[in-house]
Amino acid sequence: MPDSTRAAVSSAKIGEFTVPAELGPEGMPARHAFAPERSRPFDPFLYFVEFGPRELHDTDWGFGPHPHRGFETITYLLSGAIEHHDSTGGHAVIGAGDVQWMTAGGGIVHSEQPPAALRQSGGIVHGFQIWLNLPGPLKLTPPGFSVLRGADTPKAEPAPGVSVRVIGGRCGDAESPVRVRSPVFLWHATLAPGASWSFAKAAGWSASAYAFSEAERGRTIVFDRAGETVTLAHDGKAPLELLVMGGQPFDEPIASYGPFVMTSREEIVTAVRDYQSGRMGSVAE
Repeated sequence: MPDSTRAAVSSAKIGEFTVPAELGPEGMPARHAFAPERSRPFDPFLYFVEFGPRELHDTDWGFGPHPHRGFETITYLLSGAIEHHDSTGGHAVIGAGDVQWMTAGGGIVHSEQPPAALRQSGGIVHGFQIWLNLPGPLKLTPPGFSVLRGADTPKAEPAPGVSVRVIGGRCGDAESPVRVRSPVFLWHATLAPGASWSFAKAAGWSASAYAFSEAERGRTIVFDRAGETVTLAHDGKAPLELLVMGGQPFDEPIASYGPFVMTSREEIVTAVRDYQSGRMGSVAE
């Protein structure tokens, strides 16, 4: 491979795989690294997809009103734009470098569509959506969302040749202003050729790294929960882009059905009924 990432020290990697790209019915390529049914090694994270890069005019990409319950969604854009509306009255347009952190909690209906200006002008769309679980006692917490603009995202340089955008949690002295309901970290890290970086994590925490540079796109490394240090070393000739994430696992039962993730089938049945009866509200665009 022209680029490579090594993992060593006390938190050895326990798994590595490359996620293939799939072309969705809307024409947007997507790489699904994991879903709720396969999320145990990534706990408390439930779902991870990289969408794009793709010219918007070559797709029918966008998501009309749909519900969620029981977790949080994190949308991070590298390019393009998304316009958000939700049943609490929330509205925002996020662009390149921005993050939207939405708490579905007890139930929310929202839409995510390219804004009219982008539909008219076109452009490359590229980003990520990640689902972060809520612990059982907080599954029905009130819904809401916050936006972290790219210009306001804290940055760190934890090692020579390493720069980090702190989307969630803390890296060194840099801490994301996004309020999180459980101990997690979510970082966009860039490693220069020859760079090496070690960071500490609590024993028992999950940790993983997803590469999205062209030569390594989709490569995913899962680290041992038992270790207390993770090391990433880059031997390639071009900078390597990674999303590095992890946190304190809940180790709770997971019951999922489409946009709902709860701890039991009975809770899923209730979620479906609440949505169908209109208890989660509706979107007025």
